[in-house]
Amino acid sequence: MKPWIEFELKVPETEHHFNVLIFEKREDMIKAKQEFTQEEDGDDLAGAFTCPFEMYKVGEAGIEERGPAIGHLYFYKDKLGSGCVSHEMVHAAMHVERLVHGNKEATFGDGIGETEERFANTLGDLCGIFVEELYNKGAY
Repeated sequence: MKPWIEFELKVPETEHHFNVLIFEKREDMIKAKQEFTQEEDGDDLAGAFTCPFEMYKVGEAGIEERGPAIGHLYFYKDKLGSGCVSHEMVHAAMHVERLVHGNKEATFGDGIGETEERFANTLGDLCGIFVEELYNKGAY
C-alpha cells in the first residue's frame, strides 16, 4: 500500500515539515493512518486525516532538539478539493501555531492582531504549497 503521491510540506520560515501521503483508495489511506497511530476508531466518515506529532533527538552537548517532521497528512485521490484540503491545513496550521510559535492553547485575541495574522499567513502558505506540489506531481 504505497502512496500514490508523497511529499514533504515545508512550513515556511522554519526547518519543519509535514509528511503528505496521498493514496488512490480511501481504504488504503485509512489502513496507513491506522498503522501509524495504532488506532482503529473514528475512521468511518473521514475524507482525510492530520496526525500531528513531535519527534526529538539528542543533539550536540546532549541537548534535546525537535526533529524536522511534525506530522503526517493523509488524503486520498478523490478528496483533494479545496474544502477537504483547507480543513486539514487548518489542523496543520494550528499545530504549527502551538509547536513553533509557542501559542500552546492556540488562542487568539478579540480582533485581528499579530497572532491571527500569523496563523492566517501560515494557513495560506500551507494551502498554497500543498496545491502547487499537487500540480507539479500531476494530481490536478
